[in-house]
Amino acid sequence: MIEELNAQHAIGEWLRFHKGSGGLVTARIETENSSGEVTLHGAQVISWTPTGQEPVIWLSDSSHFRPDKAIRGGIPICWPWFGEHASDPDKPSHGFARTRQFSVERTYQLVDGGCGIELRLCNAKETDNHWPDAFALSLMVEMGKTLSVQLTMHNTSKSEATYGAALHSYVRVGDVEQVTVTGLAKTVYLDKVEGFVRKLQEGAAEIRGETDRVYLETKDALVLVDPVLERKLRITKRGSLTTVLWNPGAEKARAMEDFDDEGYRNTPCIEAATAFDDQIDVAAGDRHTLGTEISVE
Repeated sequence: MIEELNAQHAIGEWLRFHKGSGGLVTARIETENSSGEVTLHGAQVISWTPTGQEPVIWLSDSSHFRPDKAIRGGIPICWPWFGEHASDPDKPSHGFARTRQFSVERTYQLVDGGCGIELRLCNAKETDNHWPDAFALSLMVEMGKTLSVQLTMHNTSKSEATYGAALHSYVRVGDVEQVTVTGLAKTVYLDKVEGFVRKLQEGAAEIRGETDRVYLETKDALVLVDPVLERKLRITKRGSLTTVLWNPGAEKARAMEDFDDEGYRNTPCIEAATAFDDQIDVAAGDRHTLGTEISVE
């Protein structure tokens, strides 16, 4: 399989496929501007590092790399629902896309010297138990001077479908309790830790202990200021009015077998989402794209 993928889709030495952790097929991108990896399992970005910088994406050292498990860290895809299923608690949390094997649709070069890859997942017998309607899901990842991730949901069924989704981005920081996130001031959010109480964000967002916030009606770019790594991460999005800010805190991190005990100190999740009241109704034959871009300022 690796040989066939490289014969069809490799781009010189800049984009090539190999067997990564756990034997999962992984696309490795190495260009003048940045480097990173994307697994076909879950179409998941698991690393991205601009040249001369510290890694931007966090990945748990304790993560499972198995076909039946989600990878902890990187940018998992939550689809076609976010969180627990609304009516069936036995269905997988955050949907099934993050544990499915995607196929390679195409690879391509970018104007800035970077590379892109498009991965695809369609309905099959294996997904019918979770989602009976026809669909085509594609993920485009571009790694150059910025990291761009675009998830396109194509409703190929004969009736309208409602999707919940998120790009569950784990970004790497020096000390989560020292970072601030600007761009959310005066925004109403639901505080899941306190039973979805509605609150108003005053000033820059900070993380002190377990954090699980759903910010509503968000459009502006966010800037994460990291004084330890001495950098700012600029995070933008499209196709989303919901932003999720998440960190498990010490107690929950240590209770999760695939989360490093001290890993919570080095990552917040900043997620572009279509969740809760912001789920997307897609007419038969139509598409919707949820995207995020991350760059180092």
